[in-house]
Amino acid sequence: MIGQRIRQARTIAGLSQDQVVQALGERGITLTKAALSKYERGASVPRASLLKRLGEVLQVPADYFLHEPTVSITWIAFRKRASVGTREQKKVKAVAAERVETYVKLRKSLTLEEAAPFPDCSPFATLDDAEKAAGRLRKAWNLDDLPIVSLTGLIEDREGVVVEFEGAGDAVDGLAGIANGQHAVVIVDPTVADDRKRFTMAHELGHLLMDKDAPANETEAERMANRFASAFLVPKAVAVKELGVKRTRLSLEALKILK
Repeated sequence: MIGQRIRQARTIAGLSQDQVVQALGERGITLTKAALSKYERGASVPRASLLKRLGEVLQVPADYFLHEPTVSITWIAFRKRASVGTREQKKVKAVAAERVETYVKLRKSLTLEEAAPFPDCSPFATLDDAEKAAGRLRKAWNLDDLPIVSLTGLIEDREGVVVEFEGAGDAVDGLAGIANGQHAVVIVDPTVADDRKRFTMAHELGHLLMDKDAPANETEAERMANRFASAFLVPKAVAVKELGVKRTRLSLEALKILK
């Protein structure tokens, strides 16, 4: 437990083991990289005084290391950019895990009710399946064909967690998972435009429902997730009502009003 917490805090801080050892040395604490690695693996337990110093370096209270992690996230979609290294990937996941853990603890302190599981909608393997899956999720979440005023609010009202991570758009193309089998976890970059955030969140919901063995390649998986997002945000019946069955012209002004 303590080792896992040390590694998590170090990852969130964006520090390497060498950098932690150097920062401790600047505080008069001698610790080798090998010893720190043993602590993180759980092969050895650090003294309380060292935990306090580690807390200072990693900017967390010392008792942070003593709490058992309460969240396990199964990452379903993680599409990184080619230029992003392993450390940055781990940091995004660690930050998300910490935010979700805070949410789960807060929820348990405020209610005795069990969290509802993420809807067990049938997975999809084609573009048509993706559109139907969007309809099933809308039905499971009692949306009918009504517009979604706030997708963030909708996900959070349905026991999900939207994690804002500045710079996520530069680090990953997508990140979503299921925490404790109940909570949808979606990562968004708060600095991007609202319409892009809405589509990204809907896109990631699609990945959470997709048949993981079906897509022939990543490009096909992205197409299906995009179709899901489009149909989830604007159901076919609404699109037909607003645009008609057949249309030859559509001005930018009309698109702006619809948006």
